[in-house]
Amino acid sequence: MLVMAAARGELRDGMRVEWDVPIVMDDGLVLRADVFRPPEDGRYPVILSYGPYAKGLAFQDGYPSAWQRMVAEHPDVPHGSTNKYQAWEVVDPEKWVPEGYACVRVDSRGAGRSPGHIDHFSPRETQDFYQCIEWAGKQRWSSGKVGLNGISYYGINQWHVASLQPPHLAAMCIWEGAADWYRDMTHHGGILCSFWANWYDLQVKTVQYGLGERGPRSRVSGALVCGDETLSDKQLAANRCDFGDDILAHPLDDDYHKARSPQWESVTVPFLSAANWGGQGLHPRGNFEGFVRAASREKWLEVHGIEHWTHFYTDYGRKLQLRFFDHFLKGKGDWAAQPPVQLQVRHLDRFVERHENEWPLARTKWVKMYLHPDGQLKGAAAAESRNVAFEALGDGLTFISEPVVKEAEITGPLAAHLTVSSTTTDADLFVVFRVFTPDLREVTFMGAIDPHTPIAQGWLRASHRKLDQQLTEPWRPYHTHDESQPLEPGKPVTLDIEIWPTSIVVPPGYRLALSVRGRDYEWQKSTGARLSNFKNELRGCGPFLHTGDSMKLYGFWRSLATYRVRVALALKGLKAEEISIDLLKGKQMSEDYLAVNPQGVVPALIIDEGGPPLFQSLAIIEYLNETQPQPPLLPQDPRGRARVRGLALIAAADGHPLITPRIRNYLEKEMRQDESARNRWLAHWTMRALEAIESHLANERETGRFCHGDQLTIADICVVSQLIGALAYFNCDTSSVPRAMRIYSTCMEMDAFSRAHPLKQQAAGAHH
Repeated sequence: MLVMAAARGELRDGMRVEWDVPIVMDDGLVLRADVFRPPEDGRYPVILSYGPYAKGLAFQDGYPSAWQRMVAEHPDVPHGSTNKYQAWEVVDPEKWVPEGYACVRVDSRGAGRSPGHIDHFSPRETQDFYQCIEWAGKQRWSSGKVGLNGISYYGINQWHVASLQPPHLAAMCIWEGAADWYRDMTHHGGILCSFWANWYDLQVKTVQYGLGERGPRSRVSGALVCGDETLSDKQLAANRCDFGDDILAHPLDDDYHKARSPQWESVTVPFLSAANWGGQGLHPRGNFEGFVRAASREKWLEVHGIEHWTHFYTDYGRKLQLRFFDHFLKGKGDWAAQPPVQLQVRHLDRFVERHENEWPLARTKWVKMYLHPDGQLKGAAAAESRNVAFEALGDGLTFISEPVVKEAEITGPLAAHLTVSSTTTDADLFVVFRVFTPDLREVTFMGAIDPHTPIAQGWLRASHRKLDQQLTEPWRPYHTHDESQPLEPGKPVTLDIEIWPTSIVVPPGYRLALSVRGRDYEWQKSTGARLSNFKNELRGCGPFLHTGDSMKLYGFWRSLATYRVRVALALKGLKAEEISIDLLKGKQMSEDYLAVNPQGVVPALIIDEGGPPLFQSLAIIEYLNETQPQPPLLPQDPRGRARVRGLALIAAADGHPLITPRIRNYLEKEMRQDESARNRWLAHWTMRALEAIESHLANERETGRFCHGDQLTIADICVVSQLIGALAYFNCDTSSVPRAMRIYSTCMEMDAFSRAHPLKQQAAGAHH
C-alpha cells in the first residue's frame, strides 16, 4: 500500500500555496512539488520547473554571493517582491502568479524532498519530467497548457523532455541551457571538463534527499529542505550515481552521452532560446544549436551578456518571457510580431539591442585571417610557411593583427583551421579569440561566471579531429567524437576547431588576436575572485576547466615515486601545482601533511580543491591513464597489461620500498649501520630489482624499443625511475642491465622524462 503525506496548503502573500504536493511516477516513486497559484479558483496556464537544486532552499541561503551581487547591481530584481520565495534559477512566483500563472516547482528524483536515486539527465529523469508535465496539465486548476521555464539545469532538461513530445507541453523558454551532453558540457572538443564533478559536490550532494536534520530548513515553510528522514553517508552514497566517474568512463560520444542529449528532429514545441555571449564553456553552444537544428517551426533566439542568472530575473528578461508565454499559453499579446532573433550586440562599454531574421546572420561577410610565423594575424597568407612550436603547458602562441582601421563588428560563430604536429601521440588545443587595446591591454568581459572572460574560445583534442561531413559547416566544424585517432609523433595533421559564437564591436586602433595553447586560458592578472558555489578561483574560464588544471602534486624533488607521477603528467599534457614535502627534514610526518596522506609518504595527488587525495604512484598513474586516455600507458590486451604491470611492480613495489627514507632511517637508528653500509644496502636492492626486470626483458619476445614493444608504458616510467636511483644516487654499476639502460637512454631523449629528472628540479639546487 502506498502511503503519502498530505500536501499542506495556505493563502499567503497574495498566492494560494501548496507545499509538497505528491506526484506519483510510473514506478511508484513519489516526487514532491510546491504549487503557487492565484487565490481565486480558476484554470491557469502553468509555468513548471523540474530539477535538483531543492525547491525549499532560498536563493539567498544557497547562493549568497550570486544573490548579493545581483540585487546590488540590478535593483529591479528584488523590487516588487518580498523575495521570500526566490529559489535558484527558477521564476519568482510573486511576480508570475499576479500575471495569471500557476507556478510549479518539482524536486527531481533523489533531490530536495523527493526520494529516489539521483542520475542526472538520464532517461529515467527525463521520463519523470514528462510525467510531471502531464500531471500539471491535468490538474483542476490547470488550463491544460504547460510552459517550461528556468536557467541552466532547468533549461538543459527542457531540450531532453521536448524530444519526448509531452501532449500538454505548449511552449518552453530555455534560458542559458546547453543541449549536447558531450560537446556542450562534459568534453569540449573531446577534452574532459572538470566542472561536473565539482558541481556535483557543491550543488547536488549538499541538497540530496535524506540529509534531513543535517540539511537546511526552508526560511518560508520551516520544513526540512532535504526530506524528513536523515540517512547515513553510506545510504546517501548508495542513492546517487558516481557522476564524475560515470563521465570519466565514457571518453567518447557513446550511448551514455546520446541518451542525455536531445533528438533535434523530435523537438517541435515552440520555444525561446536565450543564450549568453559570455557563457564560454557550458551553455551558449546548446542555445545556438537548438535554434538552428530543432524541428520547431516557431522558435526564437535571444542573446545577452553579463552573469549567467541575472537577466532571467531582471525586468528585461522577465518581460520578454512573459510576452512569449502570454502568446502561447494565453493566446494574447504582441509576440507574433517578435523577430526571430534578438541580439544584445556587445560593445566595449555597453550592449545595443538589434533584431535579426536568422542565425548565423545572412549578411555576414565571412573573412579568412592567416597566422604568420612572426606572430602576426593578417588577411593574406604568409609568403612562405614555417613551423612554430610551443610547450604544451606554457602560454602557447599568440598571433596579433595590425590595428583595426575602422570600426568592425564580429557577430557569429568562428572556426580555426590549423596544421599541427606533436612530439606525443596526442595534443589538446585551446584556441582563444581575443581583442587588445591600442596599448596592448587585453579586453575581457563579465562572462556568465567569470569577470574576465575572453571574447571566444574553442577546444579540440587532436585525436578527435574526425569530422562529421554531413553536419559540418564552414563556420562550425562538427566532430564525431566516436573514435580516437592518435597522432604519429612529428607527422602533421589538419585540425578544424569550432570556436563558440560571439559578438564584439571593435573600435578603430584596437587589435584582434588568436592564441593557440595547450591548456586553459588564464587572465593575465589573478584577483582571487570566487563564488560560493564553485571550488576554484576565477581566472578567466570560471569553473569550466579541463583535466589537470586544478591538480596539486605533493612530492619531493628527490623522490623517485614523485618522479614517476611527474613524468606521467607530462606525457598526458597535464599540469599540476607541485607542493614540496621535504623528506630530508621529516615534513612527511607533519600534522598538515598527514591530513593529506595519513601514511606519511609521497606522492599524493589532489585532483580538485576539496577532493580526496590519490596516493601511491602507480595508482595515480593508472587514474591519469583512465581519465586522459592519450597517449595510452597500458596495452589494450589483458595479457599485455598484466605483463606491463608486473614489470612496473618489480621496480615500484619490490625494489623501491627497500630504499625509502623510512628504511634508511631504520638502518641508521635501529641497526646502527653507518653511511657506507646503508649505501651498500640501497645499491644492492636497487640492482636486484633492475636485474629481475632485465631477465624479463632479455627472455620475453614482447620486449622492443620499450619494455613492451614500441609502446611507452608505465613499465618504462618505473624502469627509468629505478635507474635514476642507481646512477644518480647510489653510483651503481649498471653494465649487467644493458636492455634496461637502452630503454633509459631512449626515454631520456624525451622531454617528459628528462625535464622531470630529480636533479633538474629547482629545489635540487638548494641541496647541492
